[in-house]
Amino acid sequence: AEHQAREGIDIAGVTGTASMEVASDEGSTKVALISDLDLPSSRQRQVLTLPKIETWLMSSLPQTALTTEAGIALHGLLGQGFLQSFDVVVDRQAGLTQVWRPGSWPLSANWKQLRTIGLPGNLTGLLLRPSQSEELVLGILDTGSTHTVLNLEAARVFGLGKELPRKDDERSAGIIGVGVDSSAVTLQSVSEKMFYLGSADKVSLETGLLTNTKSWRFRMPRSRLEGEEEVAMPWPIAVAVGDLPLFGDVLDQGEDSIGAFSGAVALIGQDLLGQLSLAISSSGGWVAFRQ
Repeated sequence: AEHQAREGIDIAGVTGTASMEVASDEGSTKVALISDLDLPSSRQRQVLTLPKIETWLMSSLPQTALTTEAGIALHGLLGQGFLQSFDVVVDRQAGLTQVWRPGSWPLSANWKQLRTIGLPGNLTGLLLRPSQSEELVLGILDTGSTHTVLNLEAARVFGLGKELPRKDDERSAGIIGVGVDSSAVTLQSVSEKMFYLGSADKVSLETGLLTNTKSWRFRMPRSRLEGEEEVAMPWPIAVAVGDLPLFGDVLDQGEDSIGAFSGAVALIGQDLLGQLSLAISSSGGWVAFRQ
């Protein structure tokens, strides 16, 4: 990014500083980094004051194209900076989202808490397994992804490789998604499965060599978690399978560190996360689902 001269920016009553322009292959996008942001709510007397987190104002947002067919106006994305600053509860039964100060949300008896693991890029991980398997794979929570995605190694661990159609089969392009750069991503899919999500705080790293280069993978604590450590999702999903570039972008480390990621991993999307009311506490290191 090339920094321009600092200047004030005022968009719809939101004041910020430190504007800059980010160049890309498709041109440039004007963005501004802002802080101390006051967001007027629908009730004029209520204001939500955000802490000093990196908040970017952008002249264009690729994800807005996804809302055209749905007829929903999208004005921005709430990212990890927001989620790490609050306890956030998405209550689907009540049809509302609650934002609490970190550590202040009162966990009640009808919610089950799962412990998470921190990942590169300020991401969060939970364990994942299909109901017919005893094996576990670490999944990256992605509330912005429609589908849950397994990489090819995760599909092998779960014994799903035989269900994948051949590349020349017309069913091979089962799911077409949109990548973070708005490019099309073609993924295979397997028949609908029931899944469990589980606590991941006991996951560790295992290093080794892959074709004479450094590599690493996640080491699972054991196969099959105890009942109190996992939550059964109520509905089956048609899971997508493919080695997303995102996995390498997030997990690959340099040769001067532990090397490239070579293990099983998944992306846990809204097809699973959206089945139950969800609470996320990044500061507390847990998520909870209403039972």
